Amino acid sequence: MPRGEGGRESESVKERHANRFSEGTFLFFGKVQRFAEAYNQCKISSQVTHMEPERRRTPRYPFAANAELVEASSGAKSTLKVTELSVNGCYVAAPNPFEKGTSVLLKIYKDAQYFEARATVTYATPNQGMGMTFHDVKPFFGGVLQKWLLAAMVSKKAPQA
Repeated sequence: MPRGEGGRESESVKERHANRFSEGTFLFFGKVQRFAEAYNQCKISSQVTHMEPERRRTPRYPFAANAELVEASSGAKSTLKVTELSVNGCYVAAPNPFEKGTSVLLKIYKDAQYFEARATVTYATPNQGMGMTFHDVKPFFGGVLQKWLLAAMVSKKAPQA
């Protein structure tokens, strides 16, 4: 490599390396920027199609069971239907859903088994129902939940007649 006075690279060599580096950097970041723009466009079109971005940590599966909800503060009982189930919560059909943030003791009954956990109303849709998040699931009831979820996953993947 040509060296100038004092053993340092000549200014022209430094400039060439700097130019190559910045050209490569701009090319790289240009591609990243185009990718980010395309990704954001997909997110926007996805949100328009679904109207609300997905917030769940795990998928929900169609599920039909009876449920008993006991409101923690008042002790009021309601008997409703669970229509979807996931590892972290469920959807309960309710003509008069509880307010968002309401804590309940939730019991779900299906066949000869039941599941029990504390739950919180995550969201409520008037005249339709509410999304619930489970808390403090005891190991026994976790096993019941896993069994129901496995059956729901299998039935969802089975071909519809």
